[in-house]
Amino acid sequence: MNRRVSLGITITLIIAAVVLSAAVAVFICLRTFNKMIADLPGREAAYDYLTEADNIIRGNYYGDVSADIAGSGQVRGYLSELPQGTNYYMDADEYSDYKRMLSGKDANGGTVASVTYQTYASCGYVKFSAFLNDTAKEFKNAVNALKGQNVTALVIDLRGVKSINTDSAAAVIDEIVPIASAGSGVIASAVNKDGETVATFSSDADSVSLPMCVIINGSTGGAAELVACDIRDFGKGTIVGETSMGSGGYQQIFELSDGGAMALTTGVIIPYDSDPYDGSGVKPDTEVKGSGAGGELSKDEQFLKAYAAVNS
Repeated sequence: MNRRVSLGITITLIIAAVVLSAAVAVFICLRTFNKMIADLPGREAAYDYLTEADNIIRGNYYGDVSADIAGSGQVRGYLSELPQGTNYYMDADEYSDYKRMLSGKDANGGTVASVTYQTYASCGYVKFSAFLNDTAKEFKNAVNALKGQNVTALVIDLRGVKSINTDSAAAVIDEIVPIASAGSGVIASAVNKDGETVATFSSDADSVSLPMCVIINGSTGGAAELVACDIRDFGKGTIVGETSMGSGGYQQIFELSDGGAMALTTGVIIPYDSDPYDGSGVKPDTEVKGSGAGGELSKDEQFLKAYAAVNS
């Protein structure tokens, strides 16, 4: 009798589990379906609008219209209208050029340097022009070369540098700062609109021990702003110049089936210790107006102020 009761209970529990699983599955499917239905009128309206414009263009435009121009044009226009962050479309040729650029090669296959350096008295001056795949390696080589010339301090110039390559910027920061310990234990992170962390960037024990100062201006944006901000957050140096652009969005590259790609803002960058700079910019410790004086350091007021800061 006990065996019969136990068997009956077991069968009942199995049936209940199956029914519950089915109910959960139905609930999830219904919720997904309802979201699709709710968005359907908007999708239909967008498609009708595009079709209307496409018919007018193909019927009246003086030039030739390629078969895929409406699709790529729609994506390009869609991204350009998004109000937050840096968002843009690259067709297959543009995306190929973008990947070539990140690899540090020009159109002829020659190497493009993203970091240059020189000495000024006993100070090392390091100028960034971009953040590419090997920029951190270039920076490390520059610092080692300057140390070989017995410099006693560094001035890092990020003026006019705009980049969405947060990975490259984080690699440069890693060369400068020691292992992160405060807060989340990372040198920077990216958080999406729901407050979820979508990317983290960490550092190792190696660091640069020289006093340093960073120069920024109103054309310093994106990844370059993170470098300046984290150098100050870690107490590795101060900042001279003008408030930066405030483009602190986190961009990801999504490849498309036609060989093109989208650069889409999926979050906001959170520096090591400071508040996010998106929309507000990174403010210098010492504000100095200037334009760089055409590369002549002896006439560059912002550089001279940075030089004074690391030699004070």
